Amino acid sequence: MQNGKRLWKVTVRDNHYVQAVCATLGSTPLTGWYAPNEAMERAESVVTFDLSDPAFSGLTQAKIGLVDYADNQTVSGYYDLTGGTIVDPEPTEPEEEPVLASIQAPASIQPDAELPVDFQLEKLKRVATVSFVFERDAALTGGTAVGKNGFTALGGIRWNGNKGILMLSYLQDGTRGGSLTQAALTDVSRVVFKATAKNGTNLGIKLTGVTVTGFDENGQAVTLPSNIKTPSLSIAVREGNSYDVNKDGTVDQLDITTCQRWYRADSNDSDWSNASVCDVNGDNKVDIQDLIDILQYLYRS
Repeated sequence: MQNGKRLWKVTVRDNHYVQAVCATLGSTPLTGWYAPNEAMERAESVVTFDLSDPAFSGLTQAKIGLVDYADNQTVSGYYDLTGGTIVDPEPTEPEEEPVLASIQAPASIQPDAELPVDFQLEKLKRVATVSFVFERDAALTGGTAVGKNGFTALGGIRWNGNKGILMLSYLQDGTRGGSLTQAALTDVSRVVFKATAKNGTNLGIKLTGVTVTGFDENGQAVTLPSNIKTPSLSIAVREGNSYDVNKDGTVDQLDITTCQRWYRADSNDSDWSNASVCDVNGDNKVDIQDLIDILQYLYRS
C-alpha cells in the first residue's frame, strides 16, 4: 500500500525484447498494455498496477502477460495479490516561503515637496543582502537612500535614466555571516526624492524586481525565493496637507478619526501647530470639509 492505494509492482527484466506488459487471468487482459520502452540489453522496468482498479475487484491472484517484438505471447503463473507490504510515501521538504518585497509612501504630498519611499521586506529568513530594481516618475529627482533596521545601503542608487538599482546588506550584527530572520513587515531602506510635479497631478513609483540572498542552514551563501507583494504606488500631488494625517503610510478611516480630535480648531488656537495637519484643504481651520475631503479621497482610491 502506498499513499492509501494498494499497488502491485512487477519488475520486468531483460526487457529490451519486451514490447508490452499486462495483467491477465489467462488469455484476456485485465488491464491495458504497458510498454517498457527499454533499449538497453538486460534493462529492468517496474510496471505498477493499481489494485483499486475495478478490473481487480474480488481477485486474490492474477497473471502477467508479455508480448515481445516478434509478437510472441507469454503468460506467467499466478501471483498472490493478498500479501505485500505497506510503503510510506517519500517525505518531501516543505517549499520555503518566499521573501516578500513592498514599497510604501504617503498617499499625497504638496507640490515641490520631498517624497519619502520605504522599501520593505517580510517573511525574512537568514536574509543578508537584497537588491531592488525600480522605476521612478520623470517628475521625481534625486533619490538619497538610507538603510534601516540593520541594513546598510551599498554605494547609493545606481541610475540608468529613471530606472534605479538599490542594494543593501544586513551589517547590524557587525559579525561575519550577519543575517536577519523576521516574519513581520520590515523597513530596510528609505529613499527620499524631490518632486517637481504640479498641483493636481500624480506621481508613480514601480518596483520591477527584487533579488534576495542569504545563508542556508549550513552557512552557505544562497539565493532565496522572493516575490513582489506591492509592485507600484500612485501619489497625489495637491496643495494643503497630506490626507495621511496620522503619518502611518495609509489613508483610511483612522485619518478621519484623527481629524475629529482637532475638529473646529483654527489658526488662532494655541495648539494649531498640532491641529494644522488635519487642515487638509488649507483654509486655516479643521471642519467637516476636511473630513469629507479625506473620505472622498478614500472613495476615489
